[in-house]
Amino acid sequence: MPKLVVGQDRLLLPLGGPVGLEHKGDANMEKFMENLDGVFAQYGDRLAKLTQLLDVAIVYPIGCMKAVMKRLKIPAKYATPTLEAFTIGFSEGDSCTAHDVYYGLGDLLFQLQIHNATGEQILRMEESIAKALSLNFNEYDIPMDMS
Repeated sequence: MPKLVVGQDRLLLPLGGPVGLEHKGDANMEKFMENLDGVFAQYGDRLAKLTQLLDVAIVYPIGCMKAVMKRLKIPAKYATPTLEAFTIGFSEGDSCTAHDVYYGLGDLLFQLQIHNATGEQILRMEESIAKALSLNFNEYDIPMDMS
């Protein structure tokens, strides 16, 4: 699964689902290099999607973050502290980009780590976060729902 390591804290930011290419059993160095080029192309595509999020303006950062986590079916145990951490940087009335919201989802992985989640649970969360990369964030840019 492609990931980006961000900042001094080395936050892992998932970029998409597992990257893979078909292998037909007749491996040689030339075919290996072709497959490797394909993997890097997929990684580049995912980075391009992440970059596009910089151009998506979000009017309601907290409402958007909450709605995205709800769409991804993030358990409240992890969603609540992640939303609280995100609220420190943004409040309703502030604006941001979809990239900021996506970056904020990375805190979910920290929440799993401090709750001693298993490797499988962390991998499933990474996959959930990566799904957000393909969301239309404007559909989730709504005022904060107090429920």
